[in-house]
Amino acid sequence: MSEAIRIRSANRDDLEHLCAIELAAATLFPADRLPDPNATCPEDTLRRALSAGLLFVAVSAGRVCGFAVCEQADGHLHLHEVSVHPSHGKRGIGKALVLRVIEEARGGSLAGVTLTTFSDFAWNAPFYQKLGFEQGAAGCLPEHVRKQLDSEEQRGMINRSGMMYMHDRSSFV
Repeated sequence: MSEAIRIRSANRDDLEHLCAIELAAATLFPADRLPDPNATCPEDTLRRALSAGLLFVAVSAGRVCGFAVCEQADGHLHLHEVSVHPSHGKRGIGKALVLRVIEEARGGSLAGVTLTTFSDFAWNAPFYQKLGFEQGAAGCLPEHVRKQLDSEEQRGMINRSGMMYMHDRSSFV
């Protein structure tokens, strides 16, 4: 029997759990693929997202087991990160978090959701494609995504791509 997972907006008390989730999730990546496998989402980014109502958590058995953090940029929600503790993996939690972000963008009358991700790991770009995201050619990506990709490249990250989920599919080229 599967346990119920609830996705909700984060509160201040949830912040103390996110670092451990993120560090545990980072262990799924080969160490040489992350600039600093011990780095976590900056606290100011989390606090801004929390204040804006753009930080979501997954809760199982009363405990936070995953999160999604995003911000508004260029008329989209930009998904900075989705992390699920590996002990809760393969249960649809990441999918539920991403779908919550998509709904938030739709409810906010935004064009859609953007993100950057690894193109060569099954739980990254192919995962997002199954949810309706498309990889964008560099010239078709919003400026904030291009800047993020440039920043990631400067930090030595490889096989990164920008992706977009558009509510109106005709506006995606």
